[in-house]
Amino acid sequence: MAAEGEGDDGPRGNKLVLYHFCTSFYSQKARLALIEKCLKYEEHDVSLPLNENTEPWFMRINPSGEVPVLVHGEKILADANSIIDYIEETFTDASLIFTQFCDPVERSFVTLCTKARPSRGHKGGKTCSVLPGDPG
Repeated sequence: MAAEGEGDDGPRGNKLVLYHFCTSFYSQKARLALIEKCLKYEEHDVSLPLNENTEPWFMRINPSGEVPVLVHGEKILADANSIIDYIEETFTDASLIFTQFCDPVERSFVTLCTKARPSRGHKGGKTCSVLPGDPG
């Protein structure tokens, strides 16, 4: 669903292409954000068990070899949180659910939790343990 004045592929008619691995937590975050925004996008499954993420064609897209990667025209985003921020700021016709229904304190908590996790899920990650109103 495109905003008025935009093509089905988003601003300036550039299509969205998501490179992901179906069971990757970070890929799922990016896919869910695209779905919540009702955006049309092309998907390419990159098999991590088959090491497709280290093949030359994928390394040209993302030299770190990590998924997910979103390509939008000339822009390449290679981090789930960056992808979510980008689509939220670029496709403004509909906000993601947590920005629509949370008060500012709840929204800042959601942001804190999403930013607390590193992009590389396979290397472990921090958890968000501070709740709103909790001193520490």
